[in-house]
Amino acid sequence: MKKWAGLLLICCLLLACTCGLAEDTAPAVAFAAKSGKINCGMDYTVTVKAAAPVSSDTIVFLQCSALNATYQAAIPAGQDTGSVTITIPEESRGQRLDFVMQSGEGYAPTKEKFALQVYSMPKVIFYSPYMMNHLGKEAAVRVVCQNPNSVVAGNNTFELRNLKGEVLDTITWSNPSKDASFKFDVTPELLGKQNLSVWLNGICVTADEGYLFLSDTSVKRLSTMNPSEPAMSITIDCGSPSIKTPQQTKDVLAVLEKYGVKATFFMTGSFVETQTESARMILEAGHEIANHTATHPRMTQVDYRTMHREVMRCTKLIEDLLGVSPRLFRPPYGDTNEKVTCLVRAEGMEEVMWTIDSYDWHAEFTQSRIIERVTNEKTLVNGSIILFHINGLKCAENLDQVIPYYQNVKGFKCVPVTELMALSGRELPPMPADREALVYTPSAQ
Repeated sequence: MKKWAGLLLICCLLLACTCGLAEDTAPAVAFAAKSGKINCGMDYTVTVKAAAPVSSDTIVFLQCSALNATYQAAIPAGQDTGSVTITIPEESRGQRLDFVMQSGEGYAPTKEKFALQVYSMPKVIFYSPYMMNHLGKEAAVRVVCQNPNSVVAGNNTFELRNLKGEVLDTITWSNPSKDASFKFDVTPELLGKQNLSVWLNGICVTADEGYLFLSDTSVKRLSTMNPSEPAMSITIDCGSPSIKTPQQTKDVLAVLEKYGVKATFFMTGSFVETQTESARMILEAGHEIANHTATHPRMTQVDYRTMHREVMRCTKLIEDLLGVSPRLFRPPYGDTNEKVTCLVRAEGMEEVMWTIDSYDWHAEFTQSRIIERVTNEKTLVNGSIILFHINGLKCAENLDQVIPYYQNVKGFKCVPVTELMALSGRELPPMPADREALVYTPSAQ
């Protein structure tokens, strides 16, 4: 009996020693780094490391008094490293968040702290919010960081994305106190308007979009076309808001109806806004409505922002007041260049010039000279686009004389420009991704 009691006592002592050894040798756990940097609103991963692999799954408790929260970093059995990902609140910008390790089962915490410095989000702007480029070229999109101290090492890879979420280019912005440029090739898939934004670690850091207008300069703007059958277009510009034209409009529409002709009317936003009655009469008569800018400026003499505003202000007025989206554009005075063409195509419109200007606006031109000009055998050809003005000299009377000549003598069918395009194998530019074309539906009589 005494023998068995002695053996039992020895076993108990050995077990006690083993337990004491296990307790004494619980691995020390420390932070893998002493400090870090991150932008507010982002996720940060805090990593802890044990002095030796842990024997079982171990939860390490981390407390942050500034966030009033305790977090758990898990170290899997047989491993020596664990981590926890923490979303840093936006209101923590400018603060230092100290994390301390709490006591827990299976590890011995160190007394070291982990200090996380929280910065504001970068504020990135486009050096120029309106940019142009062409097929086959390299596009360079220049950006500026307004608060460069917010860009931290390890979190400085920025993405340039379009409206579809496609990443066009990435840059590692190592010196954010200087400008940087994203660069990529203009491919056919990118033609049109690209709404651009800059992203950092899954967060958009640009408050305002940039607009990159991309075009194929090998495609010529419309003037004289090449239809598959004898056809031409009569176009009528409606530019001046100061000259009231309700009677002139009625007279012109009466002549067009008399000969069964549908024309294309290029309207300024000012005309649509101040002479809405005339604009609606034209639309309801079944004619094509097109964009002629908002206020009739010389487009090559304005900056990109103004150029875009002139085009889109007119489009919006036509859409709001007439319920139709213009798909054609004519530059006032015929003043255009590649940049104008690029912009209007990117906004879903084709640029239309003319074969013959009637000069019905010119003070020195009489009616006979106008008629002679628009029926000249040398310049009037199949696929011609003729320019008249709603307030030009005797517009209705001129049309009443020349349309029978076009139809009966020349054998041309007078059609709207988009129909002439279709007969010539030309397509309209696609509408941009952020807009949908409105199509006019006549009201039931």
